[in-house]
Amino acid sequence: MKILAISDIHNEIQNLDKLLWSINKKDVDLTIICGDITNYGPKDYAERIIDKFAFAKLLAIPGNLDLNEVLTLLETKNISIHGKRLKLDGFNVAGYGGGLVGSAGVILNMEEKIKRDLAKIVDSKTMLVTHLPPINSTLDNADGKHIGSKAVREIIETKKPFLHLCGHAHESPAEEKINETFCINVGSVKNFVGTLIEIDGSKNISCKRLKF
Repeated sequence: MKILAISDIHNEIQNLDKLLWSINKKDVDLTIICGDITNYGPKDYAERIIDKFAFAKLLAIPGNLDLNEVLTLLETKNISIHGKRLKLDGFNVAGYGGGLVGSAGVILNMEEKIKRDLAKIVDSKTMLVTHLPPINSTLDNADGKHIGSKAVREIIETKKPFLHLCGHAHESPAEEKINETFCINVGSVKNFVGTLIEIDGSKNISCKRLKF
C-alpha cells in the first residue's frame, strides 16, 4: 500500500496544490491528513481542501486549530478516523485528533482522556494516526521545546502499533523508532513538507520526504 501522509495545511491551498503537482497520483492508494486542515476554519476551506483528494481513499483527523464544524464535515463525508479504528488491507488504522488542554486551539483533550480512548482502539496490528506527536522525541520539537503528548508516547510504548503518523510540530519532520513502533512526523504542508509511505504485505515500511 502506498500512502500520501500530510499534516498542518492551515488553509495553504497553494502549497497543497504544489504538493499534489509534485507526485504521481496514480501511485497513491490512500491519503491520510494528520490534522490542522484549516486555521480556525472556515468550513468551506476544509471542503475545498478535501475535494482535492478524489484520486484516492482519504482518511483524516482534526488538529487543535480545526473548528468543530470541520470535524463534523469529516464525519459527514465519512472520512474521519477521530476516536475510531477501521480495517484496511491486512491491518487496522486508528486515529485521534486535536491538541492538549492548555494549548491554543479548539479541539483539545486531557492526557488522561487521550490515553483512555486510544487504549481501546490500538494494538500491534494498528497504524496509529494522531495530530500530536509523542513527547520527548525527535518528532515534537518546536522552538526548542517538546510539545508532544505523554499519552501518545505511553500508548506507543505499551500497545506497540507497527506505525505511527503525526504532525503538529512543524519544525520536526522526522522518523524515530520507539520500541517496536516506526514513528513519523509527516511534515507540514504549510512548510512545504509531506511524506510518501509504502507498506508491503509483511508490514515493512519505507518512506520518502516530499519537499516541494
